[in-house]
Order: sequence, then structure tokens, then C-alpha cells
Amino acid sequence: MDDRLRKAYSIPHTATNPLRDACLTSVNLTLDLLDGCAYHCDGCFVKRKNKVNDDDLKDIARLVDMWEDQGFGFNETFVGPTDIFSADNFDAIFDNEDFLALGEHFTFACVSTLLDDYDKIAARIEKIRQYSPNWRGRGFECFVMIDIEKYLANDTAYMVDLWQKLELFDLDDVFFTVNVDKFGRFAQLNLAELNKRLMDEFNPPSKDCTTGLRINPSFLRSNNAVLVLEYADKLRQIMLEEMEGDLVSQVYSNMINVHANATTFHDYTYRNHELYVAPFIYEDIPVTDSAFHIPRNEDGFWTQEQLDDKHRELFLKQMEYAERTSECSTCPHLATCTSRHMLTYMESRHIGKCILPKELLTEPGENANALAQCVRTA
Repeated sequence: MDDRLRKAYSIPHTATNPLRDACLTSVNLTLDLLDGCAYHCDGCFVKRKNKVNDDDLKDIARLVDMWEDQGFGFNETFVGPTDIFSADNFDAIFDNEDFLALGEHFTFACVSTLLDDYDKIAARIEKIRQYSPNWRGRGFECFVMIDIEKYLANDTAYMVDLWQKLELFDLDDVFFTVNVDKFGRFAQLNLAELNKRLMDEFNPPSKDCTTGLRINPSFLRSNNAVLVLEYADKLRQIMLEEMEGDLVSQVYSNMINVHANATTFHDYTYRNHELYVAPFIYEDIPVTDSAFHIPRNEDGFWTQEQLDDKHRELFLKQMEYAERTSECSTCPHLATCTSRHMLTYMESRHIGKCILPKELLTEPGENANALAQCVRTA
């Protein structure tokens, strides 16, 4: 690695020159707090069992206080990894004062299939609404995992049930998502057709937030390198074949914008009492590999200097690993990918080639400008 890069990134952390002032300003946080799920969705790779107690929620609150004292901003926290309306410990989490106080800093996001009973979902939404007026931004967002086959087939029972449950929400707070499943329904899916239907049906003129389709690359949680490459290649192929027109641009805007999460965010995952740096590959990926782990210090907690040192360590290792890949060391997007900790992820799974649709990252003209504008106004 060029010694000038090493020296530039090895500037000592001080109170007057913290690493965050150079390139990181806000925090995204993924909290794997929900325990249990009744469903086994195609393309889902989350771990359903999670150990959570009151001490975890106090630690998370302390982390947020530390970041606030250090001058960081806050964006969104994803409360997962399972279906929020199916999780066994929903009440324990949403009755906890330390957890509820996080809403003053973050917009909470979650995922659901909406397959639970109407009354159960209604009761949990009502509990969320008791507190959400005090939360940041829109307060609460739900990504609904739709049944692709039934939705596109206009299955009457499914559509009636879906609409009935969606009426429990403010539609401004709802987004639709599908898992990437290489060998299942996703592989044969016409994403443009699906997105157009969702846009037409769930975006009345009065709506001030666009409800379109989001792609969930849950497969990136897997430790199976062969599986990750197979799924990643399929997603890359679909994106290269279908990346035409505004509708598909809306689907993929955050996934391929070179500016998204490049140098403006710290992304972390908290799971089972431990803290991890979260790589951004299409979106924040909550992985718990040792390479991303940030051990507690002798006081049983973390310091900001310790977190900054971890990011510096990962950057240097990524620059070294880039030389051992087939193309990263000469790629114009290397700085973006190292900021997103993509090469740390690649090395942890022994991946030596690019898994992104790189052609779209460099595509000039109106399509690329539309993507950037979409992200800026999201």
C-alpha cells in the first residue's frame, strides 16, 4: 500500500482532530434485539434467537449518549432481525424506558410479513403509537415483506388481508420489500412490473413519501462464501439487465449510489451483548464476524477513541487486501468501498472479485443523476 495513504489515515486521534471530523458525521444502528419468529421466508438468513436483557438496553443508551456528547448526528436504527409482530419479546423491548428513549435520536425501522393475526398486529401498533409522537422524524417505519406470487396473482384472500392490515398504518410509514432468493421467486421476478403496481396502488396524490419496492439482500448475512457469491451474482445480473427507466431506478437508488453511506455514516450492529462495525453493501449488513467485532475495554464498555481506532484498523487492512483481489486496487471506487468496509466483508468470506454491478456505479447521464437526486431527497 502507498505509504502516503497509510500516514494520512494514521493521524493520531485527539480531542481536536477526531477521525469523525474528517469523514464520519452520523450514526446508523442495527439492533438485533427481537427474539423469535414464526416464519421461514425464502431468502431470509437472520438468526431468530437473540439474547437480550435490560443491561443490553442500558448499554445501547450509553452508546447513544456517548455519540451525542462527541457531536455525532443520528439517522435510523433498525430493530430486528425478525418480524416485529411475531417476535416473542416485543413487549419486553417496547416497555423498556431505555429503549423508548432512543426514539428521541433515531427513526425506528422494522420488518414484518403481516402474517400474524389482525388483533395481535393492531395491539402492537397501538403500543408503538403511544410513544412514536415523541420520536425523531417519522418515528416508525415498517418494511412489509410481501408474498410475491400471491400479490402478482391478485390472490383475493391475501389481498383483502393485506389491505386490512395496512389500514392500521399511516402509509407514509410503509415500504415494501422482497428477499433476494437465487433459486426461488425472486429469480423469475419482473421487478419493474412489481414496483409499478406498488407505486400505483399505494401512492395517493396526498401522500408525501413514496412507497415503492426495496430489495433485501439478507443473503449477505450468511457465512457461506459459495452461497453469497451465487446470490450476489444473480442480483448483479438482474440489476444490469433491468436497470432502465425511472421505476427500476427507484428500486435500486440507495443500493448503487456511490455517495450512500460512503463517508457520512458510522454503521454499527449490536447483538448478543456485543458491538460490531456494520459493512454497507447495498445497505447496512448486520454481520457478527470477528473481523468486525469491537471488544469491550477493561471497564466493560467502549470509548469513542476505541471505535475510531477500529475504523482506522479496518481501512488499513482493506487497502492491503485490495492488492490481493482481481480488480479492487485499481478501481476508481476503492475509497467508497473501503469507507463502507466492503473489502473487510470480502476478505472474511474469501471473495476476491467485485460483487457489485460496477457498470452502474460509473454510468453517466440522466439515469445516474436521477439516482443521486433520489437519494439526496429521500
